[in-house]
Amino acid sequence: MKIITKKTTDKSPEFNEQVVKRPLPSTEPEHSELDYFLLASPWRIILARFFDIIIASILPLVLSITMVKWNPTYAIWGLILLIVITFVFLFLYFIVIPYLWGGKTFCKWVLRIKLICLNQKITFLALFVREALIIFIPWLIELLFDFACIMIFKINIIDLFKNKTIDAPIAVIIMKIVVTFYFLWYLGLIFAVIFNKDHQILLDRQSKLMIVKIKPKEPVSPTKPIKKLINRDKKHVHLGTDQPGNLTDEALKEIDELT
Repeated sequence: MKIITKKTTDKSPEFNEQVVKRPLPSTEPEHSELDYFLLASPWRIILARFFDIIIASILPLVLSITMVKWNPTYAIWGLILLIVITFVFLFLYFIVIPYLWGGKTFCKWVLRIKLICLNQKITFLALFVREALIIFIPWLIELLFDFACIMIFKINIIDLFKNKTIDAPIAVIIMKIVVTFYFLWYLGLIFAVIFNKDHQILLDRQSKLMIVKIKPKEPVSPTKPIKKLINRDKKHVHLGTDQPGNLTDEALKEIDELT
């Protein structure tokens, strides 16, 4: 397995694009030993992840904002319900859908990129470990601090963004630390994607995962009509009735004239 960088022609990848060469399974025909992919640009990777997070955060964000209405006392059942719904939604969007959809999320599909494994099909475990680092670990850390602030100070992180008057300065400090941590976490991942030559984070390099461009569908060539065999009663001067090849009457006439 290797990545090839080269200057190309019009029919090849664009200048400075990298080509990923992946061996196909042994069941493939011998003439098709390698599968080629174009490495996705870091900006497509970052934009796809950014908009995926926005989409996946809509439902949890709405539930958090409206919690004061459907759970005004911040009862424990409401917090547990919010945590479960958020986890299930993130799990389905970032793990189950890519696993069933060939390494694509909605925004990856829109930007024509996908996640692949260089040696085999992407495993469920590899996706889970990858998203645990990118999504679930920072979310769980934020969740613990948010849960503590809700239980102790009866406020959540949404109150901070609303500029609501908060009588607990410690809670404000904690919330700001959490927001800063979230920002630095994803900033580090962005730098890792930009400055790595294959646009991989550390875990991707260990798991041999890579984000590549989706191949355009090749146009289906029309099937050629099957020629019917020409049966002839006429004997040729040289070939007789044993006439190899489907020769037209005109061709046979020309041959007759030459003899």
